[in-house]
Amino acid sequence: MNIKDMYQKVGNLNEEIQNQEDGGKDTNIHNWLYKMAFEKSPDAMLMLEDHRIIDCNESAVRYFGYDTKRELLKYMPYELSPVIQPDGKPSMVKALEMIIQAEKNGNHRFEWVHKNKMGQSIFTEVVLTLFPIENRSVMSASLRDITENNKARLALVASEQKYKQLFHNANDMIFLHATNGDKGPGKIIEANDIACMKLGYSREELLKMTPRELNTENMKKFVSRNTEKLLKERYATFETVLEAKEGDKISVEINAHVFNMQGKDVVLSVVRDITERKETMKLLGETIAYDKLKTEFFANISHELRTPLNVMFGTLQLLELYLQKGNETMNTRDIERHVKRMKQNGYRLLRLVNNLIDITKIDSGYYEVNLQSDDIVRLVENITLSVAEYVESKGISLEFDTDIEEKVLACDPDTLERVMLNLLANAMKFTNPGGMIKVNVHDKAEHIVITVSDTGIGIPKEKLNSIFERFRQVDKSLTRSHEGSGIGLSLVRSLVELHGGTITVESVVGKGSSFIITLPVKSVKDKTQEDHPIGTEKQSKIERIHVEFSDIYSINI
Repeated sequence: MNIKDMYQKVGNLNEEIQNQEDGGKDTNIHNWLYKMAFEKSPDAMLMLEDHRIIDCNESAVRYFGYDTKRELLKYMPYELSPVIQPDGKPSMVKALEMIIQAEKNGNHRFEWVHKNKMGQSIFTEVVLTLFPIENRSVMSASLRDITENNKARLALVASEQKYKQLFHNANDMIFLHATNGDKGPGKIIEANDIACMKLGYSREELLKMTPRELNTENMKKFVSRNTEKLLKERYATFETVLEAKEGDKISVEINAHVFNMQGKDVVLSVVRDITERKETMKLLGETIAYDKLKTEFFANISHELRTPLNVMFGTLQLLELYLQKGNETMNTRDIERHVKRMKQNGYRLLRLVNNLIDITKIDSGYYEVNLQSDDIVRLVENITLSVAEYVESKGISLEFDTDIEEKVLACDPDTLERVMLNLLANAMKFTNPGGMIKVNVHDKAEHIVITVSDTGIGIPKEKLNSIFERFRQVDKSLTRSHEGSGIGLSLVRSLVELHGGTITVESVVGKGSSFIITLPVKSVKDKTQEDHPIGTEKQSKIERIHVEFSDIYSINI
């Protein structure tokens, strides 16, 4: 059947209908009207039979870039399309699917991509309509160019994809959440990938939460302090700490902006992780403070070195003057007095140098303790009694007490003696006449606790955490009332820790201080004399006392 016969048949069908309704019309007029509607349609129109183009209008000829109908009618429909459609299917396969859909439903609407004669792609909206005529399936295909619309849509999709990539690939965490007025932030609407990664939540988990749930006290403080500003000025910038799913704390800087989305106010929060910056600033502050501390220490150490040297040189000059005037102007008592003064200041220098050397050895890992089994009760008691005369000479009472008669454990007697002498010297230094110093030993089964307490001036609460730090002193001025280099307690802590123990302090200003040493009770194989370095010379106990008490013990002169 050619197109003329088809139109004639369509006209005859219409004529029969019209004759039933109004007694008949001129069928030629109807045929002409249908023909004109087909030919003059602004949309490209194709007539298809057996998957072939059997007719087309002039709009279709122009649509595909051809000069005549004859040229266009040579092609199969799928030959006017790229090999692959946007959904990834070959054009022939896709065309057959569309025709089957139209045959099944009587019509079918879909989008298609055609090629014109110049090879340009035309995005097309296609409407297939089935016309069954005398047991034959004829289809009309109406094609409308939607290239410009598609470009706009593709541009919108591309733009959405671009912003989606920016959103999810940003280095900062980004949240979109609702507002609840002055009640604070509402549910999280969206969160980017970096937010999920840093906080350890899945996106599904985050979308069930509010920003407040990512924080504890800090966020609550922020809400009460900044909600009014956020709602009024439409933005707010602040710093806070977020808590990740596993409990890790993340210092952040938040830039929050309110904007309207679909008639509702929402908040876009850009959250920058500043943990590293905070740590850097903290380290920088600590470095500056440490440099200041070292400067103060070297100024202090210079004073500590210069003072005894000045005394020693002054005494030497005085002795030289006596010698120049002749022996008759000198007496034994004067000589003894000057020698004692020089010796005491020599001990002060020796104590300072010993502390500097030992603290350097500890820092470099070369300091060793010679552990041996010893009775710690007897050791502490002997050290305490050895300084009783010095302490009482200042009008201070000294008391020793223990709840156990004997406890053998692994320790270095010389090192612990040095620790005890340092603590006793400190207690004596800061306790006024009439006060008391107590030394107690308590058995705690697996530990021994040694406490050195005094009724001295005490330590301010804000200084308690720093007195064991290197170069620290409660009184930093060079005119302070008590001498010291600021490394004694730091050295004491290090020596105690080399024994596997700890040292803490409790103090109340004006009432006194207590230094508490806790040592583990452990055993060690007894060492013989051969275990000690050959040629080692140990200072006598009295000399060690002179050294440790050199900056506080007043010699009668």
